[in-house]
Amino acid sequence: MTGFDAELERALADLAARRLAAYRAGDATGILMADHDWLRPALAELRSRARDGADASVLQRLAGAIWEVVDGHSRVEEEVYFPAVDRLLAEAGRPNPMVMAMAAEHDALPDRHRRLVEALAAGRDPLPAIDAFSRALLIHFDNEEDLVFEDAREALQGEEGRRLAQAMAAFLGIGEQEGG
Repeated sequence: MTGFDAELERALADLAARRLAAYRAGDATGILMADHDWLRPALAELRSRARDGADASVLQRLAGAIWEVVDGHSRVEEEVYFPAVDRLLAEAGRPNPMVMAMAAEHDALPDRHRRLVEALAAGRDPLPAIDAFSRALLIHFDNEEDLVFEDAREALQGEEGRRLAQAMAAFLGIGEQEGG
């Protein structure tokens, strides 16, 4: 195992531990924030390594790990989190149209990722593709955190939050075997 592979494995283990802690706390939004908090520095690391001329295979492995987290994150939001939060807010008389609008922001991500993968495979400078992919993700994270997560946390108190965290954990494969 290379030093990079060991670093990546440790980083992914840290993410798993953060997700598990949020799940155990019954914090569905915390599971998503664990992803945001892991992805921000991972994207910066990808850019830094590309700028410093890292081997394409290293960049491909890091980009692949990032995409796995992004893809799972997007799918759990679209299929589990957003519909539940949308329903709970509507039932509370506080509909937030931004909840379901966040899913539309996911639409650009596969294309941005594909362009990054293609640049790496072709040996082209990956920085423009990394920057486009990162920009789309970071804007999306800021929008979610500013426009959805505060309302969601208020709606997801008590048993509702625990049930949603449990459903998200099952979807993402978060369980007691991870992180502890």
